[in-house]
Amino acid sequence: MSLIGNEQAKLSATYLNGIAIALAGVGGIGPWVAWVVQPSGQQLLRLGSSSLLCVSLSFVLHLVRITSGGAENVAAPEGMMSATEVYALYGAPLLMAAVGLAVYMFAMRQARQARPPAE
Repeated sequence: MSLIGNEQAKLSATYLNGIAIALAGVGGIGPWVAWVVQPSGQQLLRLGSSSLLCVSLSFVLHLVRITSGGAENVAAPEGMMSATEVYALYGAPLLMAAVGLAVYMFAMRQARQARPPAE
C-alpha cells in the first residue's frame, strides 16, 4: 500500500471510529443518563433495546477495517480473529437474542393489553 493510501485508510478509520464513539455515547449511554436524572414514563424495554442497538452498531463500526486495497488485503495476525469473525461469533448472536427478547416482550405486552380486566 502506498503512503497516500495508508493515510487515506487511517483517516477513514478515524472517521468511522468517531462515528462509533458518538453513536455509543448519544444513543447508548445518553438515554440512560437522562432517565436516571429525571425518570419518566418512558418504557425501560424501549430504552434498553434502543441502547443495545446503538452500542451494537458502535461495536460493529469499531471493528470495520478499511484499506484501499479491498478486503483481500485485510488479514488478521496469526492467532487473532478478524473483525468479521468476532462479529459472527459474538455480535450477531447477541443482536439476534436482543431482537428476539424485544419481540417477545412486545408480544407479551400486547397480550396483556388485549385481556379484559378481571372483575
